[in-house]
Amino acid sequence: MVDIPDRIGNLARTSGVRFVLVGGACFLLDEALLILLYGVLGVRLSVAVALAYGAAVLANFLLNRIWVFAATGGAVRHFARYVCLVLVNLGLTVVLVPWITRLGLTYPLAKAACTASLFVLNYGVSRKWIYTSPTRDPDRIRVKASP
Repeated sequence: MVDIPDRIGNLARTSGVRFVLVGGACFLLDEALLILLYGVLGVRLSVAVALAYGAAVLANFLLNRIWVFAATGGAVRHFARYVCLVLVNLGLTVVLVPWITRLGLTYPLAKAACTASLFVLNYGVSRKWIYTSPTRDPDRIRVKASP
């Protein structure tokens, strides 16, 4: 009989699953900070959006670098490449969402479709370009069992 915690632990050993988990966690962080800053503390909406988004982007970079891809060395290079990817994502989103809405989807569905498409692209770019390390394969990370 297979133990469910073992199955979950085995899934979390692949970089793709870790990438999905980090993406979801950073989305929730972005939303929670926006609610806190704007809804609770009364920070101006544009400032609250920028601060929440910035915090989520930084958390995403750090978690991907440390946990998802276990990248070592070259942190400045990794961050510069990550910023390039964020800017490309922004540009593609700004262009694609209105275009998709002209095909008949509502803007929330268009944004979701765009985000899902970019998510796949982002994983490949992150794995093969941003967090590259010649000696490490993110799917071969060994997780030490707890004592």
